[in-house]
Amino acid sequence: MTHGALGPNGLALCGDGEESLGVATVFYQMFESLGRADWQREFPQNESPVTLAVGSHFVAVSTTANYVRIFSEAGMQSAVISLAAPCVALVGQSSFLTAVYHNGLPFAGNANLSYTMWNVAQKRTLIEKADLPISHESRLEWIGYSEDDVRALNFILFFNSQFFYSLLLIAQNLFCEFGD
Repeated sequence: MTHGALGPNGLALCGDGEESLGVATVFYQMFESLGRADWQREFPQNESPVTLAVGSHFVAVSTTANYVRIFSEAGMQSAVISLAAPCVALVGQSSFLTAVYHNGLPFAGNANLSYTMWNVAQKRTLIEKADLPISHESRLEWIGYSEDDVRALNFILFFNSQFFYSLLLIAQNLFCEFGD
């Protein structure tokens, strides 16, 4: 397995299949049932995981096909979201999921990244697409929600290669439904 993420209820792992299984796989194990895999799903041929995130009741994986595949804790695929470009990072907390992805080629030493944010439980897009400001000639190193409830503080934290933490204010009242 090449990627791992811890959530409040379990552990998710995924890999491109080159290690031992031969096929790209996502695996989820709930903490309450240690000792056996709660579920395991294979990806379609020629599609491999790129990033992985876990929320309270979901597992999300971005893939080489520019999809974000969202699975329930029970292993049912609940949504497949198509991104316009390759995903750089996924982060989940509670029912929230944020994907950071390329928004075009870098220009004059500046990364060109955007992000989209969803409420997975409500099947709503909270932020359709917004620019992610990164310092000149730096790269995204880490992204995550604040430790408190994201709805209360309304910002996301990220860390770039210039060793700067940044706060990104989350816009409010921007709701669009996504696939049922």
